Amino acid sequence: MNQVVVLSSSRRFNKLERELKSVITSALIYLRRSSAYVEIYLVSDIMMKSLNSRFRGRRRVTNVLSFNMNKDFFNSPPKVLHKHLGEIYLTPDYIRNRHEDLGYLAIHGLLHLLGYAHNKKRDRIKMESLESGILRRLRRFNRKA
Repeated sequence: MNQVVVLSSSRRFNKLERELKSVITSALIYLRRSSAYVEIYLVSDIMMKSLNSRFRGRRRVTNVLSFNMNKDFFNSPPKVLHKHLGEIYLTPDYIRNRHEDLGYLAIHGLLHLLGYAHNKKRDRIKMESLESGILRRLRRFNRKA
């Protein structure tokens, strides 16, 4: 069973936690992943600028950052092994101000944790195809609910 933890740096982001947990859980099911552990952090523009500067050398705010952990994470009960995929950082204010989709960017971050990239055209096409497939599945699921 997958585990998705969403934490907010501000109480005003708390309302987004359930939606993001659902989006990432559905994406993991679509991607046929099990026993995955993902952390999502909803942070301020200032915190994201600091992270982007520290880890990517870019002194500006960005919408999403992903940090792949490549390690195993033990969760209770101790016999259950979860693959700690990593951490996704999102900036809800920045994303909203740019009229971007928070769920899409969470999925984008998850695919980076799973090793997908978009540096080359062929890789970008594959990543965008997966993103579209996940979004279609989410829309179908939401219509049935």
